[in-house]
Amino acid sequence: MNNQKEQLCNIILPKNQPILDRCLPLSFRQCLQQNLDKQLAILEQKVADEIALNSTYHCQYTHQQQRYQKLKAIKPGDLDQVFAYLNGQAIIPKIDLGKNQSIFVDHNDLLLLALYQESLQNLPECNLWHLLRAYYLERSELITQHLATLFENELLICQADLRQVATILSQITGDHQVVSWIANAFLSYFTLPMLQRYIVGRENKVWPFFAENLQFIDQALGLTNDTKGFKVANALAIVSLFPEVPAKYISHLLALALGTNQNLRVQAQLILNKIENIHLEVEKALIASKQEIRIIAINWLALLGATSSVERLYQVLAVEKKALVQATILSALNQLGQDISYYLSHEYLLQDAQKGLLAKKPISIEWLDPNILPNLFWQNGDSVAVEILYWWIVSAVKLKQPMGNALIDLYLGLLDAKSQKNIGQFILQMFIQQDIKTISDLTDEYQSTVIEAKGVLALIKYIDAYQAVQIVRPYLKQYTSRRSEICAILEALATIYHPEIIQLLLSISAGYSSNIVRKKAANLLGQIADNRACSVQELSERMVPTANLNSNGEIILNYGDRIFKALLDETLQLIVKNVDGKTIKSLPAANKNDNEEYVKACKKLLTNSKKALKLVIDNQTQRLYSMMCITEQWSYTDWHHYLYQHPIMNRLIQRLVWLEMDQNGQLIHAFRPTEEGAFINIDDQEITLNTNHQLQLAHGIHLPEHAISSWLIHFEDYKIKPLFNQFAHPKPNISHQVENKIADYFGQNIAVMTLKNRLHSRGYQPITDWDRIEGYSKSFPKLAIQACITISNYYRQMSTANETVKLYHLYFKQRIGLIDKIMHIENVPPIILAECYGDYQSLITV
Repeated sequence: MNNQKEQLCNIILPKNQPILDRCLPLSFRQCLQQNLDKQLAILEQKVADEIALNSTYHCQYTHQQQRYQKLKAIKPGDLDQVFAYLNGQAIIPKIDLGKNQSIFVDHNDLLLLALYQESLQNLPECNLWHLLRAYYLERSELITQHLATLFENELLICQADLRQVATILSQITGDHQVVSWIANAFLSYFTLPMLQRYIVGRENKVWPFFAENLQFIDQALGLTNDTKGFKVANALAIVSLFPEVPAKYISHLLALALGTNQNLRVQAQLILNKIENIHLEVEKALIASKQEIRIIAINWLALLGATSSVERLYQVLAVEKKALVQATILSALNQLGQDISYYLSHEYLLQDAQKGLLAKKPISIEWLDPNILPNLFWQNGDSVAVEILYWWIVSAVKLKQPMGNALIDLYLGLLDAKSQKNIGQFILQMFIQQDIKTISDLTDEYQSTVIEAKGVLALIKYIDAYQAVQIVRPYLKQYTSRRSEICAILEALATIYHPEIIQLLLSISAGYSSNIVRKKAANLLGQIADNRACSVQELSERMVPTANLNSNGEIILNYGDRIFKALLDETLQLIVKNVDGKTIKSLPAANKNDNEEYVKACKKLLTNSKKALKLVIDNQTQRLYSMMCITEQWSYTDWHHYLYQHPIMNRLIQRLVWLEMDQNGQLIHAFRPTEEGAFINIDDQEITLNTNHQLQLAHGIHLPEHAISSWLIHFEDYKIKPLFNQFAHPKPNISHQVENKIADYFGQNIAVMTLKNRLHSRGYQPITDWDRIEGYSKSFPKLAIQACITISNYYRQMSTANETVKLYHLYFKQRIGLIDKIMHIENVPPIILAECYGDYQSLITV
């Protein structure tokens, strides 16, 4: 221990405050009996259903029957033992509460006593002693190999100092190696994103434990022979919490900070940035023998903003022989505020390119003939020498960074706008064409090195987003096995902040055939969202495609000699108008004065726009409905920018009633946007919105009956079909709910086909256990809430057209950490409750 204190230098550990053991109230003994009785009652019904299921399908299921017998065998004396044990007044009772996993616990937490429906956790007297005793009795695997789950899901444990958890667990279990369990949870079982979520706001609850047990960090960082399988990234995340970097780790962190693993490199650099004058250590790497290390050190100095390193960078630039390192130094100097215009002049760039091209070019780029490169122009209109462009390509390939870098961005910024788009389109097309050539067209050597040229994709940053998506989509569809190449293309596209790119990444992350590609798209979306200081959900809401409609809600279709326009009609369909403003059925064929290539492009554009429009309307209708359910609010600025000014969203929001709410949550106006750009209330009076107020969608629970009736008449008078019914479902009476479940239609029969059709149309998905359907659920991801409608089960493969099932409950679950917990019915957001009750009710409504 003394040795560890020496290793911590001057770090002062927070005091480890002990948690006092105390007794639970006697009333909780009665609660244990009530929990048992409730579960027996529920299981009686499940046993009856299981017996009926066995009879119908000639099965031999006994799962529910075994669970019922286990619970029925528990006697009052057993509950007395449990109560005494929870209070620390008895040893652990010898009661089998279902630790055999085959007949253990289902998603409703049956076969639990103290933990049933969080009855223990809800007691004011409950503390960490009682909670950990209960888990050790009822779900002991969560105290050992799955301890990470408790850290994710139990508030009392999350709020505790890890040292407190270790002390109490040691005394409860009698095992003094529990520090290893805790270390395993944080360094092995947690993924890095989970660990990072856990740490936020709990920094001082975590690092002192590891400061007192540095051997686990040593193992994770590979400073001992046994790493225990710990994750280096997790260890770095924990070390980053220390107020000072332990001296013993500095040299190892420097090696990681200059190493080839990009993720670990970033983590290590962030930790070392805390050290005063760390730039002096980084400058030592500027003369490293390996070019890669020199480049990493240069980029690190740029990130540090160390202006005191400028002189040293100029000194290194004067003697550096590698063109790639020279270019990186220039980029760093530019980031540090130095004037590098001389190095960006046409004369210098040409000289630099000619010198660089004397060296051997990468074999991975030999397929690209410099003679076919497009003609590009500087911003002053002068032509770009082909040697300069080809040297940029070679440099980008060597850098191997599809997402680009400051230097390539600097070079591209020298071109005029059209050239920026042209080079992007050319590079993307050539990369894909080269990748999809057949083996018979290419040698194995070329075929295997295409991915080695991925750095060239850094040059597509300014490509037209619509063109990029049109080029990439067929490739994604046909060549799903080209995972590495696809991921490289997605990395490059992710640098383009445009709705079409965001939606492409969203669609890939949600349903692409390759898990690797899906994860890559999801990670890229996360990075984009982080850079924009928003969530991925918010990002998807802001980046709605326009289906090629401009800010005026039109698509200009230029035939060369003639110009047509496509725009939305009152049914939200794209119609075409000629130069005289007359509606025509479709785009005409080219005449002798038209440009045939333009005509072909216009027809393709219109076809693609119609497909995109349908997707946008379907997706955004569902999104707006979901936002009504969760009472999502927009600031006036966001609402005006992302909805009102969007050419498609503007038409959708005209078909809905909106509410203006003040800072105190009071209703100011109910209104509807009109096609003319006004905001009108129910009396057809134009109103002015306060830019400091919030806007949200109206629902029947917000407005009195007469206002609802008036709005329905309003839509009829204006001959407007609402986007969806906002006033169909009032808030239900929940006073007769049992166990936080609504059972108003419990036991009523419903045809399986009716059940599926009605719930699928309302966005529900089946709750399955292999082939067995146990019910249907609908998710509200932003609140991590899931509405569940349960039934008496049917088998997908064996069900018949005339089969009926019994309707059971409506209840709601909310994900907390890794576990879905049944919500208290009064805590369910009122609109979600009203709408889902309406779905439940619709199943018995003719």
